[in-house]
Amino acid sequence: KERRKSGLPVVAFEDLESLFPAADHYFYAAVVYQNLNRTREAVCRRAKNMGYSLARYIRSRCFVWNNAQIGEHCFIFENNSIQPFASIGENVVLWCNNQISHHSIIGSHCFLSGSVGVAGWVTVEDYCFIGINSTLANNTRLGKGSWVAHGTSISGNIPPGSFIKAIPSEINALDESRIARALMRARQTRARSE
Repeated sequence: KERRKSGLPVVAFEDLESLFPAADHYFYAAVVYQNLNRTREAVCRRAKNMGYSLARYIRSRCFVWNNAQIGEHCFIFENNSIQPFASIGENVVLWCNNQISHHSIIGSHCFLSGSVGVAGWVTVEDYCFIGINSTLANNTRLGKGSWVAHGTSISGNIPPGSFIKAIPSEINALDESRIARALMRARQTRARSE
């Protein structure tokens, strides 16, 4: 059994309190999105029951409005933007480069991969996963326990327990003359409108 990892001691959970007393230490569960974040939630609950306060980390290279609310045990990586009146629940991970727009609510126990765009007045209910490069349009409601695959754009009312994925990309042979004609038509249309 390995006793050190990256230069730090590996400690059995049962020995944690005797070696690192709750009165002197914060606790962070470095667990990602297994079981729609329920594994991380269970570890946090166990640590809280032992008397630990849960740590929250917000990278200094984020922009968070002063009236945005962020719950305990959140980990917010660099280049996230959290706009006015947005609310982030407890035990949420926001990977890099996400946009959480005004008046949006991210529920507890959620994981947003990088470059997710959450427009205004969006509600993401508890236990959701949102894949990289996905977009949630204005006034979207993503139901509890849903999974949004990478590169997906959604809007409307998505029922709880949904799996949403983008239509697979279509691969065609490159026809440079067809692209050139389309660009020419776009330039002509723009020139006529000016």
